[in-house]
This record gives sequence, C-alpha cells and structure tokens, in this order.
Amino acid sequence: MAWVWILLAVAVVGLVIWRIQQSWTTLFVGTGPQAEAAQYKYNLLKDEGVRCKLKSMDTQGAAVGMAPGGEYPGTAQYRVMVHKNDVEKARAILARQDEASLV
Repeated sequence: MAWVWILLAVAVVGLVIWRIQQSWTTLFVGTGPQAEAAQYKYNLLKDEGVRCKLKSMDTQGAAVGMAPGGEYPGTAQYRVMVHKNDVEKARAILARQDEASLV
C-alpha cells in the first residue's frame, strides 16, 4: 500500500513541474556574442514590468567557470523567458525597441 502513496506523490510532483514549465515561453536565445543582447532584452522587459527570467545554459560545464578570463567564446547560452500571460506585452516592447534602434 505504501507504494501507491509513493507513486501518487511522484505523479503530483511531476504534474507540478510540468505546469511550471508550461507557464513560461522562450522569446530570445543568445549564444556567444548575442549573450549581451539577451541580458539587455531581459533588463528592458524587467524595467517595463514584464514577468521574465534569464536562464543561463553553460554548454562547457563547470570547466568554463574555472577558466582564466571567464567564458570561452560561443559557449554560454542565455534564454529570455517570459510568463505566458505577458508574452504579447513583451513582444510589443521588443518590437518597439527594434524599431527605435533602426532610426
């Protein structure tokens, strides 16, 4: 009978994790030289009140953090993720910024 409770607990945890992941949408991925652009977009959206996250995905593992001079070029990947309820607002803000940078 204990295995039923364990199985139920695992299912609930899995459902919670799945729901959390479904709440966020990736709007921009910056790798290498685009990493600064990802940071800029994240800060812009945050300043505008958009619920967002900046996720760092290091493709070299722990060795990059130990390397002298920081990261190897092209190894860090940054994702700008926006809450699903703020996606349209975020897209509008980024579109406005892109138009302003062309002028």
